[in-house]
Amino acid sequence: MSNLLLKNVLKIYPYTKVSGIFGRRKAREALAREKQNPYTTNEGVVAVQKFNLEVESGEFVVLLGPSGCGKSSVLRMIAGLEDVSAGEIYMDGALINDLKPEDRDVSMIFQNYSLYSHFTVYENLAFPLQNLHIPRDELDSMVRDAASVLNLSHLLDRRPKELSGGERQRVAIGRAIVRKPKLFLMDEPFSNLDAPLRQKLRLLIKDLHKKLGVTFIYVTHDQMEAFSIGEKIVVMRDGMIEQVGTPREIYNRPANIYTAALVGIPRMNIFENVRLHRTADGWAVNLFGGDFFLPADVARGIPQELDGSTVTLGIRPVHIGIGGEGIEARVQYTEHMGSEIYLHLLIGDEEAVVVQPAGTVTNASYMPNQSIRITLQPHRFHLFDPKTELRII
Repeated sequence: MSNLLLKNVLKIYPYTKVSGIFGRRKAREALAREKQNPYTTNEGVVAVQKFNLEVESGEFVVLLGPSGCGKSSVLRMIAGLEDVSAGEIYMDGALINDLKPEDRDVSMIFQNYSLYSHFTVYENLAFPLQNLHIPRDELDSMVRDAASVLNLSHLLDRRPKELSGGERQRVAIGRAIVRKPKLFLMDEPFSNLDAPLRQKLRLLIKDLHKKLGVTFIYVTHDQMEAFSIGEKIVVMRDGMIEQVGTPREIYNRPANIYTAALVGIPRMNIFENVRLHRTADGWAVNLFGGDFFLPADVARGIPQELDGSTVTLGIRPVHIGIGGEGIEARVQYTEHMGSEIYLHLLIGDEEAVVVQPAGTVTNASYMPNQSIRITLQPHRFHLFDPKTELRII
């Protein structure tokens, strides 16, 4: 059963929300800059459009995309903090568009903690329960249970200023879980923390999701974060959904060029104007002056009318090998990333990146402008339609 359903949701921010004194044109420009979204109408700036998503009960869903793509707006509409301009939002089959935030059985966690500085940790955790008329003993038990789950029991008498950033964020999480809502919404909750602490809290969130068994919707621009915690990834651009799938599906079969380029570190190598043609030996692409034949199981879905057409080809840096009697390339520079090394190459006029394990490359191995040979794996090719940008195979 779906826990949450969004049907054709639209969000437009009116120009008047920005300013009523600078005039319509300047208000439009200011709001467009604020939302980092190029789409405008006579009514305002479109932050979310044609948004359709079904979330199953107990799923961990991550909204992934760059700043300004509408992720937070979606979260705020679900929470009731923003009105829905058009479309419908259902929770457990009931329409919630007009429900007040406090009536939605939703908890939201922000990146800025939103703790009361004059309250102790205990009082911060207890605050969401104050107006629920819960007996004191039961309230105390709920607070201490939440504190125990998040390893906060020894900090209950402290105030936020006496806590570290990670401890403050755990208190914010505790305040969200203490009343046991049906749905958790998390808006880039760890973006202000350093990398080791973010990793630690991601593990905590995964464990919390497993223990509570309720639905989580998490917003981030960080693909590593999305892939490490999400069961379902929703890739967004300009207020719309580009692809929905598991982390493995998103990485291995990106639905379009945008998703292919967005996901993966370093990003996928993209080559344009590649000729696709059919020969007596099967389908082939002409790349860097030579034909690469596509395996039969890979080429099976190619429409016949694409014979002789040009396509956009992608291949991930980890799927390019070095050595053998392959294609000539020249080294531009190298990046040493710890366990891996990124080789930035020039292949003819095309730039490409290759990833190699650090143990196979030393500082002296490759010098700028050095000629090397690379090998490509045709079964790892991704082909896209250059007009629609959609995946072909």
